[in-house]
Amino acid sequence: MEIYNGTFQNETNSGEGVATALLRKEGFTVRSEIELLEL
Repeated sequence: MEIYNGTFQNETNSGEGVATALLRKEGFTVRSEIELLEL
């Protein structure tokens, strides 16, 4: 895992990383994360 532009990145540079993994663990989806980022 690398830190890229101040955010944790894992496997891809599309924004999917630790935050997404944690959201998935809590039952959220990638779409939910995108919606949160757009707020």
